[in-house]
Order: sequence, then structure tokens, then C-alpha cells
Amino acid sequence: SDLRSFMILYVTQDLMLGSRIKSHAQDAGTEVSLSLKLPEAAQLAPETEKCLIDLECCKGKLAAWVTGLGERRARLELIGYAPHVQESTLMEAKEVGLDQVLTRGQFNHQILELLA
Repeated sequence: SDLRSFMILYVTQDLMLGSRIKSHAQDAGTEVSLSLKLPEAAQLAPETEKCLIDLECCKGKLAAWVTGLGERRARLELIGYAPHVQESTLMEAKEVGLDQVLTRGQFNHQILELLA
């Protein structure tokens, strides 16, 4: 449970997808840490460079979280995704300024690239 050595944080409550992505990442030589909710900025391991965010598990919380990252934000690549029918959720993520906002289909399709 020590998050120190991880470089990608994956925020999701979909544990099946989470474990699949962890094994993809291991194949690619990348470590993924799973979190059920957005962590406090202070809890982010210093090595974390990328956050993959299942937007369904943080509706309405994203803007405050990104703001709360402060200067840490500049060193993080934030990638969020949600089902394509959830237009307001996807729009919120774009307005908050995530680096990439994808539909769930795009996320699944591009997962190997996203883990690189």
C-alpha cells in the first residue's frame, strides 16, 4: 500500500477495469496505483506524473480538486474519461482544464498509449 514508487495514479471505482489496467501497465513496465477517489494533493506520491480519472466517481468534485493541486498541477498530466452520453460530465472536465478528456470508448481504445 506504499504509493511511493508509482508513476500513474488511476482514480476509479471500477475494480475490474482497474485490475486490467494494472496488468497492462505491468506488461509495459509502468506501475499504476489505484484510488477509489481523488486523493488530496498532499497524498500524491512525488513520482506521480499522470492521473487517469474515471469522471463518474468524482462528479462535482473535479474543479476543487484541480485547484487544490496548486503548483503540483504543472507536473501532472490529467486524463479524464466518462461514457459519451454523459455530456455534462465531459464538459465539466474540459472546463476544469484536464489535459485530455476522452469518452470511455476512446479511453479503452487508447489505454496502452495512455500508459506509456
